[in-house]
Amino acid sequence: MSKPKILIISMGGTITGKMLAKGSIASGQYGAEEFLRVAPELRQVAEMHTLELINLDSVDMLPENWLQLADTIQTNISKFDGIVVTHGLDTLQYTATAIAFMMQDLPIPVVFTGAQLPIHFVASDARQNIVAAVQVAAQCDLGEVCVVSDNLIHRAVRCRRLKAIETDAFSSLGINPLGTVRHQIEMRGHQQKRNTGRHKYVFNPSLDTKVAAITLTPGFDPELINVYLERNYRALLLIGFGLGYVPTHNRFSLIKAIQVATERGVPVIVASQANFGHYEMEFYEVGSQLKQAGAISARDMLWETAFVKLMWILGQTQDYAGIVKLFQKNYVMEMVV
Repeated sequence: MSKPKILIISMGGTITGKMLAKGSIASGQYGAEEFLRVAPELRQVAEMHTLELINLDSVDMLPENWLQLADTIQTNISKFDGIVVTHGLDTLQYTATAIAFMMQDLPIPVVFTGAQLPIHFVASDARQNIVAAVQVAAQCDLGEVCVVSDNLIHRAVRCRRLKAIETDAFSSLGINPLGTVRHQIEMRGHQQKRNTGRHKYVFNPSLDTKVAAITLTPGFDPELINVYLERNYRALLLIGFGLGYVPTHNRFSLIKAIQVATERGVPVIVASQANFGHYEMEFYEVGSQLKQAGAISARDMLWETAFVKLMWILGQTQDYAGIVKLFQKNYVMEMVV
């Protein structure tokens, strides 16, 4: 039998970095071919191909780069049996989530990975992660975007980086990981499987970046909401407390600011800073006031996922009712409940 064909798309990040003479790490110093030199056994797993797309520290990654990646995957999707994207960890979940919304019901796996240390460091997790990612791309019945890190397979829209230094940087929140990479790959069975032609997969690369994600803190000034409205932001994501709640009393109440925004046709989504939980807006009276003011609950969506989803939706419609309707739809299992 012929080996599966796998494409590695390199986007820079620490995984391709090296130590400079002054002692700091510079990202993006190697191309994707370096993975094949460091881990030659990859050629035993698959027929390997590489492509250097972008060479950036991921903190400098922009939504326009997400679109560039989506176009590159679209160009190559019919030529390969799986695609691996190497990326800096700092914003990996945003890029992976954007691709998940722009490219749905995929015929092949799209697997993101990165590393805490450059690939030539003795204690680096880079080699382990790239080998595991290629195995997943080559061998799994997987038709969605995932993140492979520390031998775990995470759904892109349900994972978050919780650790800054440790190799188990990412965790699945609200669901179990899709699978584990050990001697063999063990899938748990709740992954989206490859679209084998039962219908055409979705390719909808549309984004509008005029979305503000606002993390609330005690004493947050409601007047700051007006700043975003004056600068013509088209949607606001308020990252609130507990079940996604915001201040509703005294001079720090956000109720009036939310009403002003919704009356102007600017949707206001409320999400939570918490890592786990189902956010029922009307569980407390605070939530009832939010609903009456026109706020929309992100339910159990991760706020980063809600942020990217809003960008994607706004790229398709500017109609208020249309935005609200599309936001409440579950596209890629970004909502569990």
